[in-house]
Amino acid sequence: MIMLKSAYLHSPEGRKRIQNMIQTGQELNDLDQLELGPMRTLLYGAIACACAEVATYPFEVVRRQLQLQVQASKMGALATGVRIVEQGGISALYAGLIPSLLQVSG
Repeated sequence: MIMLKSAYLHSPEGRKRIQNMIQTGQELNDLDQLELGPMRTLLYGAIACACAEVATYPFEVVRRQLQLQVQASKMGALATGVRIVEQGGISALYAGLIPSLLQVSG
């Protein structure tokens, strides 16, 4: 979210907003400069959350597979991940991601 805020504040629209605040005589502290408003905050928060979900989801798939394994044939996390990719390709690590993203955003 910090990267999104920084990109916004360095964009023409963000610079214009800060200039308007200066011209209207509003005192600018660091917190005011980082304030994005409720809609941008929600949007950027949803984007940051979606990015985190996409980055961590394959680990959740491997974790769930590890939990389902029978103790006698238990494999390690790396071996389980390799088996998942061998059986279903890389996309198997992201099976169920869309419903998970909808749950996170809802």
